[in-house]
Amino acid sequence: MYYTGIRKNDSKTAGHELKSLLVIFAVIFLVNTPTTYLENALYPYIFDKINVWASVFKQESELIGDYASLVNNDIVKQEFVDSDQVGHTNDLIAVILSSRREGFVESLQLLTLDEFHQVSSRLAAKVDLFFYNNTNLDHPFVSRLSQDQFSLYYPVLLHQDIAGYLAVGIDKSKFSYSTFKRVFYLSDGGVVTEGRTAYPLKENNWDEQLWIELDKATIYKDSGIIDYQNKLILFHKVPAVDGDGDAYLIYFISPTEKFLYYLPKILTFFVCILMVSTYIYYEFYKRSRRLEDKAHIDELSRLYNRAYYNKIKHKFVNTDYYLGILDIDHFKMVNDHYGHAVGDEVIRKVGSSLKEGIRHRDYAFRVGGEEFVIILKCDSYEHAKACFERLRENIAFINTKPAITASLGFTRMSYSADKAFKIADQQLYKAKDGGRDQSKGILI
Repeated sequence: MYYTGIRKNDSKTAGHELKSLLVIFAVIFLVNTPTTYLENALYPYIFDKINVWASVFKQESELIGDYASLVNNDIVKQEFVDSDQVGHTNDLIAVILSSRREGFVESLQLLTLDEFHQVSSRLAAKVDLFFYNNTNLDHPFVSRLSQDQFSLYYPVLLHQDIAGYLAVGIDKSKFSYSTFKRVFYLSDGGVVTEGRTAYPLKENNWDEQLWIELDKATIYKDSGIIDYQNKLILFHKVPAVDGDGDAYLIYFISPTEKFLYYLPKILTFFVCILMVSTYIYYEFYKRSRRLEDKAHIDELSRLYNRAYYNKIKHKFVNTDYYLGILDIDHFKMVNDHYGHAVGDEVIRKVGSSLKEGIRHRDYAFRVGGEEFVIILKCDSYEHAKACFERLRENIAFINTKPAITASLGFTRMSYSADKAFKIADQQLYKAKDGGRDQSKGILI
């Protein structure tokens, strides 16, 4: 029931500590949340764009592979055996292409050796050299016709001899769609994109430099984001259509998307700053509170001092608080006969007794050498009289040599604090004149 320590401004202290604790918990949560989780939550649509594009690209690549498998078809091979021309199969292929939606493959044609040499003797010589002595049969010969077009040549084998070729014409301009803006196809064969004259990077050989960065980034993963020349580039590895090896789908992230990419890192940075600032503020607050308490605490009795009493006394006026003034009887004689060391010990023990005797909502001050002010919140005058009398009687039970007693005067804090103090002081003198070791009070 009774307060056993120096009463502080506990509500404010608890409020600051609770706020600091909540901030710390928030910081722990934000800092420990994986950055990848935040990134996926903030910009999944960026990955969706290139993933959809990669799905389309994969379907087209698989379709080219299906066309290439015609060279192993028995019906196709039989036509090469029966005729020097394969017009019937080509007519069928033309029907298939015309019925298909627009895609990468622009043309598809089977050619006998004679037909192929008639089309381009120079190209035929290169192709024959590429497949000379049945080498490179697992890979098509790539002929780069222009910036937008290239052809793949697959050999048709009859009894281990090349009887002709399947020519697959690829339109590279169709590698980019209007729905996939800023998506690039990058391979050893070159860079393909919609609007290729407006690259986001300035260097003429930027694609060669980018290859180096991509090779580093793709050692352990097939897709991700790299920061290259202050540009954020999303990459996705795919099989090369225009040659052997790998190629990449490249997406240049817009400034808005770049902000979203860096947002988790920015949040983490500011959260760390907030954590440090909160810690510094809390430490500063605790230090300031200690200094403030030290300035308001009487060093000897460990009660509040007169300065703090003068600072807060007005807030108790016209409330249910009562003011009492307690004075140690014959304290001058204690100092004169037993010395100031004993007198100081008496003050300390009286202060400890008052601390233990008041409640959390009450106040105790040392305002003079042996004079104390006690402010109690009580329901009535009778309640206040009983509380003040109990505090005064407790002093008689303090184990001191010599034994001490105290006198006390009190009144309700009406009108003004100074008037209440004056009336309580008058009641104190009545208690002293009445023989000391007693309480006197009046209700005003």
